Amino acid sequence: MKNYPARLLALLLSILLISCGGNADKADTTGNAILLEHVRLIDGNGGAPVEDTRLLIKDGKIAAIGLDITDQDATVINLEGKTIMPALISAHSHMGTLKGTSTKPENYTEENILAQLKRYESYGVLHIMAMGTDRPLLFETGLRDRSLSGEIPGARIHSAGYGFGTPNGAPPLDFAMDKVFRPVTAAQVATEMDSLAKLKPDMVKIWVDDFNGQYPAKMQPEIYKAIIREAHKESCVWPPMFII
Repeated sequence: MKNYPARLLALLLSILLISCGGNADKADTTGNAILLEHVRLIDGNGGAPVEDTRLLIKDGKIAAIGLDITDQDATVINLEGKTIMPALISAHSHMGTLKGTSTKPENYTEENILAQLKRYESYGVLHIMAMGTDRPLLFETGLRDRSLSGEIPGARIHSAGYGFGTPNGAPPLDFAMDKVFRPVTAAQVATEMDSLAKLKPDMVKIWVDDFNGQYPAKMQPEIYKAIIREAHKESCVWPPMFII
C-alpha cells in the first residue's frame, strides 16, 4: 500500500465525521473500528486525488487505505460525495477581536476565542498563526498553552504575541491593535523585544508599510533592522521568523 501521511489525515477525521449527519454519532475514533467507504482522498503528496476509496480507522488512527480493506467489526460510514484531506493551516490570522461586525478590545474574551477556534475547525483549519494582535489574556490565562497541548477544542493557536508597528501609523488602532509595540527610536527595541521574548512567540510580526499612503510614513529602516537584530539575539529562546 502507498505510504500515506496518516497523522495528517487523522487530523481532519473529527471534522469530517461532524459533516456526516446522522452517522456522526456512531463514530468513536478512540474505540471501535470505523470503515469509511466511497471516500475521495487528497493525501497531500501532490498527486491526483484518489477517487472512491476506503479508509479504516482504529484507535483514532488511520490503519489502512484502499479498496481491498475490510473489517467485519467496523462501523461502516458511507462518505460518497465527501473528501478527506490533511488539515489546513491558516498562516495569517487575527483572532478574538472580531465579533459580529465590530473589531474592538472588549471582544477579546476566552469565550469569543474558543468560538472562533471551533469555527476554524469546522472549516478544516486545525492550526492558526495569530499575527501580532494578541492580548495579555491569551498568555496570562494559559489559553495559548492549553490550545497547543490539545486541552481545548478547535484549531490550535500559534502566536506572534505583540507585533511591531509605527507610531500613529500601521497597524490601525481602531482595529483593536493597541497592544502592538510602536518604537519611536531604534534604542527602544531591545527592551520591547525582551518583553516579547518572555511570551515565547512563534515569530515576530512587523508592520512596515504605510497602507498605500493611508498613514504619514513607513517604519524607518533603522527601526525594523533593530527589530530583526534583537530578535536574532533571542534565538536561543525561540526561533525568530519575520512577517513584514
